[in-house]
Amino acid sequence: MKHPSALHIALLLAVALLNNACAGQGKTMAENTAPQFAELKTTFSETSMKCPSRDFAAFLRMYMDADSDAVRVNFTAEPVQYLVPFYLIEEPTDTSPDMHISQLSGPDRFRHLPVRYFKAVDGFYSVDESGSPESATALHSKEGRYPLKIEIGKNGGREAIFGLEYEIDIYRFTHRNDCWYLTQIINTRD
Repeated sequence: MKHPSALHIALLLAVALLNNACAGQGKTMAENTAPQFAELKTTFSETSMKCPSRDFAAFLRMYMDADSDAVRVNFTAEPVQYLVPFYLIEEPTDTSPDMHISQLSGPDRFRHLPVRYFKAVDGFYSVDESGSPESATALHSKEGRYPLKIEIGKNGGREAIFGLEYEIDIYRFTHRNDCWYLTQIINTRD
């Protein structure tokens, strides 16, 4: 049996302390750390934040940063298209499209972003709705990391593809105003 690393123990203690602090205020950790979307600028024309990097891989790490929502909020389109296989929504017919498309606005734009970048371990991991890693043991294991592939799209856009084979999430970023903006999420396994 492996002994937990110092980093693993420190992360577990930090999560426990945050949960205790939030519980003392009568709130869950998710409620206590959720961004106040009404107070934040969230559209292309309103963002005053400069592009955090001209290198997409570095930009993506900041966009998915587990410690900060600022880049996500400022560089996510309003609305975001969310695509999921049609058969997951309802029984398909011969005329059904392959994908069901919905438009997500406001805070709903962030509901389907289950991946975060953790600087301490230099990796992307799946998170639950509170933003915490789904498995505490994943943070000290390379096996828990989400595989990432970046593809170049049209007009300077990029696709960040997380996962393997048929279990993937694709985040499409459009390039405009000298930066990238998340405009589409494709979830093949919702």
